[in-house]
Amino acid sequence: MRALGGGARTNFRVETERALASGTATNSFKVGSTDLAVMVGGGIDLRVNDKVRLRVFQMDYAPIFLGDRAITVLGTAGALQTVELEGQRQDHVRFSFGVTF
Repeated sequence: MRALGGGARTNFRVETERALASGTATNSFKVGSTDLAVMVGGGIDLRVNDKVRLRVFQMDYAPIFLGDRAITVLGTAGALQTVELEGQRQDHVRFSFGVTF
């Protein structure tokens, strides 16, 4: 059994293009954040000899807790508008097996 804690860096890049009578309008932005990430997991190892073990099964659960954030973008009428993004949780599960030394 093990438990880890740390941070997860998330980057977003969004770009939109609109065809206008006078040409093409492009709107793009980048935003990033560092949020809390944890991992809890464990597994079963069988000893082959003193130095080698066979990992029969391993499972890890790693949620990332994304915080609330606000992004200011150029709206359709050409005015700046603020978009609120509510915090969410991303759930990640990993299953693995293999050989350990």
